[in-house]
Amino acid sequence: MKTDVEAKIQQLTGCTSDEYAMLQNKLGMAYLNYRYPDDIQAVQLTSQSRAFWLWYRNQWDIADIEFIGTYIYHDNDPDVIAWLREEWVKIHQPINIKAYPGRYVLLEVWGYFKPKKQGREAVGV
Repeated sequence: MKTDVEAKIQQLTGCTSDEYAMLQNKLGMAYLNYRYPDDIQAVQLTSQSRAFWLWYRNQWDIADIEFIGTYIYHDNDPDVIAWLREEWVKIHQPINIKAYPGRYVLLEVWGYFKPKKQGREAVGV
């Protein structure tokens, strides 16, 4: 079911509902690979979590709402639409997501808090 936010993004960027959903899924998986670069099990388990996808879509919507607020007024020039689409994809890149999945996601996936790995150091959540 398309939301008002999704409809506005499609209008601004020219993407279809299928493209929107595929990009959301692709970048959600990219986020997990970015978050757990050396932990295939963490990527697999987390990607099967309903709680993770609810959290991720919430982060996605927050970014989309900010994007809409920034670029609400524009003309329908194809070059502008292409540029807006590039900018929209950039804001959803894993490196640009500053939040981390909350306690409920970690509890659903692991049953306890799994330490977040950053480089060679492990930091407790």
